[in-house]
Amino acid sequence: MSNQPWQYPPSSYGGPPPPPSQPPRPPYGAGGWQAGVAGMATGPRIASFGSRLGARLIDGIAVSVLAFVLLLVLLIGVFLIEPSARHYTSEDFDTAVGVLILFGLGLVVFFYDWFCHIAWGRTLGKALLGLKVVRTDGGRVRQGQTAGRAAVFGLPHSVWVIGWVFLLIDCAWVLADTSRAQALHDKMCHTLVIRTRDS
Repeated sequence: MSNQPWQYPPSSYGGPPPPPSQPPRPPYGAGGWQAGVAGMATGPRIASFGSRLGARLIDGIAVSVLAFVLLLVLLIGVFLIEPSARHYTSEDFDTAVGVLILFGLGLVVFFYDWFCHIAWGRTLGKALLGLKVVRTDGGRVRQGQTAGRAAVFGLPHSVWVIGWVFLLIDCAWVLADTSRAQALHDKMCHTLVIRTRDS
């Protein structure tokens, strides 16, 4: 059955205009982003444990290189200030370098995570794998969140045994959290790790 001409107001081209189209659907369905976050467990946006682990492995390589470069720069600086140190070093100096190697990694991880997330919302590993850190309401992470998240994840690297056990539980929490796949540092700082592209 054809439409009668009086059912639509005349258009500027002389014919009836097309029927009104459906309004655009909000992202993630009704309710927009926040509703989408609540239902992300079945959606395509939450980052998987495997992708997060891959990103952390890449970040581990980046942090190791960064820590080595910083230590090298520090030693070169000491030798430039005190040329005689090239031929011998004191026991206290050797002890200080050893402590720096053993316990300085946590600070490097902290500053690496904090700077990358406050600047871009992602680390190098997350960028390569198409992941990003956001607030639980979908907004950009804030300064306090990035600092807290980096502290909870980064500083335990400097605490032998106990810190490593905490890190294992922290990261494995993603597998236990079936609703949002949050690690403990995500839950403490109200953040999510999402995919920015399909992988």
